[in-house]
Amino acid sequence: MSTSLGQGLSGSNSAASRALASSAARAEDATAAARWYVVQTNANKERLAVWHLEDQGFVVFAPRLQKTIRHARQFRSVSVPLFPGYIFVQIELSTHRWRSINGTFGVRSLVMSGDRPLPVSELAMAELQQVFGNSKTRLELSSGQQVKVIAGPLSGFSGALDRLDGPERVRVLMGFIGRSVPVTLSRNDVASAN
Repeated sequence: MSTSLGQGLSGSNSAASRALASSAARAEDATAAARWYVVQTNANKERLAVWHLEDQGFVVFAPRLQKTIRHARQFRSVSVPLFPGYIFVQIELSTHRWRSINGTFGVRSLVMSGDRPLPVSELAMAELQQVFGNSKTRLELSSGQQVKVIAGPLSGFSGALDRLDGPERVRVLMGFIGRSVPVTLSRNDVASAN
């Protein structure tokens, strides 16, 4: 009888050790810093998902690139997602209410591994953010500020910012042939001259 009791205790010890290991793993997760995770969005709803997730207090990274398209014999540059249908969100699993992400407008679901979100490697995220920049940082521009053109056919020229034409365009007064010429550029093509 004592041997069965001893076996019962050793069985409960193994269950207790598994529970202890599980709680230690959860504590380790709690002390870990916030990591990046992939969110699958509904078709063409990346911007909507970003807006709603940021409204909930999440840090979101949605890399975009400029693509030139031709329509009706005209060329225009548009901003398109680097990964159509996917964005990245930074979550600390122990403190954030990460399950609410799946119920957010524009979001289909978090990319999961079992019952937990699947993290993106830190090296891959660092490279993406280095190449495509942080979508949260935007150059604050004000009228009269000296700016330098950093992209496009006028790259290298500088001028005075005349006005902001909406969220994506700026009008710069550039000196050509002894006079100021207004030029409309993409906001991403200019940087502060300082």
